Amino acid sequence: VNVTYMHPLEAIRCDMSTNHATVLPTLMPYTRQLGHIRYAACNLLLADKIRTYGDRWNGIKLVSDLEDIVFLVGLMMDRGERMPHVLTQLILTSDILDSFRKALPENERLLFKSFLADVGIGR
Repeated sequence: VNVTYMHPLEAIRCDMSTNHATVLPTLMPYTRQLGHIRYAACNLLLADKIRTYGDRWNGIKLVSDLEDIVFLVGLMMDRGERMPHVLTQLILTSDILDSFRKALPENERLLFKSFLADVGIGR
């Protein structure tokens, strides 16, 4: 499915293609809106960053992905938030978490396991 958003009064256009159109309504509670712009909330962005990190075996952007993950976990901890069960089911499945752990430097795996558990990931 292709979705196009074009605001009638402002020059904003966003095209999106996905094979997972049925999942999109489920993710809406994990987005926020500022004016006419909808963006991923902290928990959705974190789940996607973890998934993406596990997919990037070639080293491109891995350092910045880890920095983002650390920042987002810290933000969730500051707010007392935990990863919603729905996002764990949809995005942070056991195979995704395994890929993430395998992509981590070996000396950081235990640290990240503990760190992510603080926000309810990979319990």
